Amino acid sequence: MDKRSYVKELTYHLRSLPVAEKQRILADIDDQFNIGAIDGKDEQTLILELGPPDEVASQYTTITESPPVNESEQDPLYSYQSEPKTTHLGRLLVVLIVNILFIVGPVFGFLGVLIGGWALIATGFLSPVIWAFSLLWRTPALLLTELSWLLVIIGTTLVALSLWYLLSKGTVMLIKKYSQVLSDWVKG
Repeated sequence: MDKRSYVKELTYHLRSLPVAEKQRILADIDDQFNIGAIDGKDEQTLILELGPPDEVASQYTTITESPPVNESEQDPLYSYQSEPKTTHLGRLLVVLIVNILFIVGPVFGFLGVLIGGWALIATGFLSPVIWAFSLLWRTPALLLTELSWLLVIIGTTLVALSLWYLLSKGTVMLIKKYSQVLSDWVKG
């Protein structure tokens, strides 16, 4: 352990103290390192003489166990307190009414179209399988014509699949974003 990591760990253990007190203690430790360097001691020897950072910190924290008197003396890094978000009932009521009247119907209709499209795509991919099974009980009289139409169906299905995937992904992202915006607006 070097001086830098020692001071960093000591700072962590002193986090409950007021900023001014913490700065005074760290200045004392820094002075001890400087005096030790003048006396010709290396950092490792000084660290061993001082003792583990948690024990050094406990000496100071047990002496001054009282909380800081002034809020400005607290370390801003550790004094953060989040304010609870409140829900505005009026905004919530507006969101519910607007969503029920204008949003829910079209969204369900659009989701129905998406589901129907996915069913159509699944049918397009199943058509070669159905066609292959149909060859088991009938004679392949128009095999070439049927095969060409089958390839057209598969190609169209692949194009529809890629477009429908993008449309579905965009719809999900839009719904998530819309929900997040409404949630943030209701919470204020």
